[in-house]
Amino acid sequence: MQTKLYNSYRITHKNGSVETINAENLVEALRNMGIDELTSPVLQTYMEAEGIRTLVADMPAEIPFTSVVNDNAGGSIATPLSGTVHVGDQLSFKAVPARNYVFKNWKLNDVIVSEEAEFVFTFPDLNGDASAVFKATFEKAPVTWTTAVSPAEATGDGAMTFPSSGVTPADGTVSAIAVNSEHYTFDHWERNGVSVGTNNVLSAEADEPAEGETSVVYTAVYTEA
Repeated sequence: MQTKLYNSYRITHKNGSVETINAENLVEALRNMGIDELTSPVLQTYMEAEGIRTLVADMPAEIPFTSVVNDNAGGSIATPLSGTVHVGDQLSFKAVPARNYVFKNWKLNDVIVSEEAEFVFTFPDLNGDASAVFKATFEKAPVTWTTAVSPAEATGDGAMTFPSSGVTPADGTVSAIAVNSEHYTFDHWERNGVSVGTNNVLSAEADEPAEGETSVVYTAVYTEA
């Protein structure tokens, strides 16, 4: 059983009617009447009795909450970072991944509560937990890449790369092979113009696009035989 302290306000309306409202303060009293404080049809009001202590059996428990990003970062939170709510209250959450990251899940006190970046949460009784900590978890996005041949005319002579494209998990390895032709010989591989190996079998770390890059292209560079 909880208790809450109220004041009692005797309110006289302009039409002569009188009523008594119990509330924590006058603004709340007028709000409970559905009256805008600035345009109230109230003629006068005064505190009739101070310190009325009323038993409130169903007052919902207060829950302090915070919102954080998981330890490896990877994004940000567009939602209140902290505050206090009650059991039954709703709060909207939104996680925003950083470049080259994807959202993974939301956790409440280390328990997954949503796999959607945006969701509305209704606060339950936390069963003994003193507070609620929401954590947005992100992970590196997989790397999408393509292969190419340079000079382009080498393809007409039969020089080729295989496969032509792929998707590799972040921090994984990109694998491809460059095939010579009768008139062109493989020289080296380039990643977006930077040399990454001289073996015709490519094995390179799946680096995500750098700032300013729009894609990842591994090019097999050939020379005329």
